[in-house]
Amino acid sequence: MKKIGSQIALAVQKMGRNRKAALINARIMEVHAHYRAVIEQVYADAAPMILEHTNAVFIMNEDGGRRMVVYVDEALFKAELNAQREMIKCLLNERFSECVERFDLMVSRGEHRHRHPFALPEPVEQGLRYGVGDLSRAARDNAAAVASAVQSDTVREAFSKAMISDILRKMEENDTEASKRASEGILEPKNTI
Repeated sequence: MKKIGSQIALAVQKMGRNRKAALINARIMEVHAHYRAVIEQVYADAAPMILEHTNAVFIMNEDGGRRMVVYVDEALFKAELNAQREMIKCLLNERFSECVERFDLMVSRGEHRHRHPFALPEPVEQGLRYGVGDLSRAARDNAAAVASAVQSDTVREAFSKAMISDILRKMEENDTEASKRASEGILEPKNTI
């Protein structure tokens, strides 16, 4: 367990964040995982569409109670969520002990309308060159080991997926940068070792 704790500390240090920021990010991931699970239960087949149009979700302590604020990009989705407001609050309480007393729905404005934290990533056939199978076994094991210290199953799974997605994104960026340099005539030195 001590080894896993040091791996988490190293991961947090590598991300350049302090402990408070890491805890805030863990809570954000937890709230997102809870929201996703409840929306999937309430809307079943329509859940991906609702999630795709959700811009932000917050659960905060306010005036001795808990307040949930959900931002969506269109009024149509605000009306739909409003119709299921009590069901969402009830499921959050039953499944995750998130006793929300006040639930506000807002339509996002400006640049925030284009934020989609729940949108599904592009499939591999639409341009991504790497998939989870392209990661080394050591990289996957390391991500699983770091995530195993998280107690909540849903947060652990989301944290692990986020780490793997970040590694894959960095692999793509490195390839893109290397291709750009090659197209500009900048050759990379060959490793002869």
